[in-house]
Amino acid sequence: MSKAPGAIEDYEGYGDRFKVGVSGASDGMHWDSLGKRETTPPEKYLIRVEHFNILPYFNQTQQFINCAQVEATGPGGDIWIPRALYNAARLMDELLNWQGPGPAVWSG
Repeated sequence: MSKAPGAIEDYEGYGDRFKVGVSGASDGMHWDSLGKRETTPPEKYLIRVEHFNILPYFNQTQQFINCAQVEATGPGGDIWIPRALYNAARLMDELLNWQGPGPAVWSG
């Protein structure tokens, strides 16, 4: 996530970022969720979500990358965030246990 320094509508995401979670491989039958981050400072943020779809039949992966504008409200923030921020793909056999690059997950 990255805090917008001004109007969120004008923010292109070039500011500092912090990681709010990483999700490993799943059975593909369930949605992931980070849960509630009650101490997120009340601000407007840009969140980047990256999803890798493993295609074992073709020994390939598909990458789906998206951004969304979110706003934390209330005294401590109170924000629900969809899961998983990733920065790079790995070899097929590493994706099943991959935890992602970058800093440790923020526990705020």
